[in-house]
Amino acid sequence: MILRSLVREARKRAGFTQAELGRRAGVPQSTVARVESGARTPSTDLVERLVRAAGFEIRCRLGEPDPGTRSLFEARLL
Repeated sequence: MILRSLVREARKRAGFTQAELGRRAGVPQSTVARVESGARTPSTDLVERLVRAAGFEIRCRLGEPDPGTRSLFEARLL
């Protein structure tokens, strides 16, 4: 769920259609649609490729949880 939201958000922020994002990432529009709809569970490589094609990057780091962020994260999952 989170990965599809990440791809959709990156695409929308870039102002791209699914077809444009697919073209830039070198994948069919149908792949972007299946990822965004949840019909396909993408690999981390595919998510990174799509997000980069939209002009963004994924950053991860480990740290102590922020109670405010945690509750927002949990709210998105429920």
